[in-house]
Amino acid sequence: MALAMAEKTITLEPQIHLKKKFLLYQTPISTVLPKFHTKTQKDLNSKQPTKPPDPKFKQKPPSPPLLRPKPQSKPKSLENNRNSNTHFSSLSSNSNNSPGDVLKLMDLLQFRLSEEMYLDLIKECTDTRDAIQGAIVHTHVMKSYKNRHSLVLLNRLILMYASCGEIKSARKLFDEMPFRDTLSWATIIAAYSEYSNGHYHALKLFVKMHFELREGQYYSHAIVVALRSCAQSENLQLGLQIHSLMIKKLGLKDSVSGNRGSSLLQFYSSFGLHETAHQVFHKMTAHFPNEIQGSAWSAIITVSNRQNRFKESLNLFVKMVKSGKKRTTHSLSPTLTACAEIDATGLLGKQIHADAVKNGFGSEKFVVSGLVCMYMKKGLVRDAVRCFQGIDFPDLVSWNSVLVGYTRNGFLDEAIKVLYEMRAKGIEPSDEMIKEVQMSIILN
Repeated sequence: MALAMAEKTITLEPQIHLKKKFLLYQTPISTVLPKFHTKTQKDLNSKQPTKPPDPKFKQKPPSPPLLRPKPQSKPKSLENNRNSNTHFSSLSSNSNNSPGDVLKLMDLLQFRLSEEMYLDLIKECTDTRDAIQGAIVHTHVMKSYKNRHSLVLLNRLILMYASCGEIKSARKLFDEMPFRDTLSWATIIAAYSEYSNGHYHALKLFVKMHFELREGQYYSHAIVVALRSCAQSENLQLGLQIHSLMIKKLGLKDSVSGNRGSSLLQFYSSFGLHETAHQVFHKMTAHFPNEIQGSAWSAIITVSNRQNRFKESLNLFVKMVKSGKKRTTHSLSPTLTACAEIDATGLLGKQIHADAVKNGFGSEKFVVSGLVCMYMKKGLVRDAVRCFQGIDFPDLVSWNSVLVGYTRNGFLDEAIKVLYEMRAKGIEPSDEMIKEVQMSIILN
């Protein structure tokens, strides 16, 4: 049976187009319909009494046609919905949905995003280091807010670009901001300070901030970052001026609290001003003994080692442990150096080694290098080799430590083997190390 299909468009209210199909039959209907019992002319002429309708059964009215519901009116905001932020967070956190996909969906649903929702999307781009998706969110924010500006969103966008390594985009956004607060300045200064060639720009921005905005919640954060840039760029004079500014604005006592004291300590130690560093540390212990950070303890231990005050270094490490501060690779490594200088039997070094293993630092490269140097210096070659073999991927520092240890303890054959192993693994020993091995062979 051949069926011909045809379509007809019917317009319904409200403005929805549906398509209704019907069939055009080219064959007689009698051939298609089933064969029912046909009545004769006699049956048609005979009058049969019709039964009255039963009052119990009422004829149902015809059901109304199914119509598509009208689209809901555009909501003004999603902020009044209790669960909107929860559903939005679960949608944006889905690994299959990028922030750009979420924004497209919200545009189709004609939903206006709140500031908190934009912050969630920017945070996701920051965590994933996705600058492309962050730029999409940035464009959507500018279209939504138009002439209005949200300082919170702009600061987060600067942080997002800086975290993704897009320092030029971060600076462009910073320069285009109609107004800035101390968080804006501190963020862009910290972004530049992360680059070895960006310290000049960081310090230049800090000086500009000082003349434009001298107070604010995050002003001290900018000072800490500026001191770090002064140390990295070897700008002693500007660092001294910043220290004077801290004393002028905060006072002699508060200038050494928290991060400010740690940054001052590291600044002076980087320039070899060890006595000044000790003075800063003594002020920190006198006024804020419970606020001394682990970085400050590591810095003062290193300073004591540089002054050959090894016993003081060990005492400082013991005080740090008693104060409840966690050990770090930066505090354990100089402590092992001090043990190598004053511990004749290596007993103190073994105790530090046990403490490092107990706290999960037994396989850290800097700690293992310190252990190898300490054991080799005490003639405990087996312990040193055992520590070296525990490193999965030894670096140049670790190889040099075991090479020096073999050479100075008279194990010249093992030292030569280490040289060949280093070259086989693609690590080229320094000329000084090669000369030291050659001199040891000649003298022996």
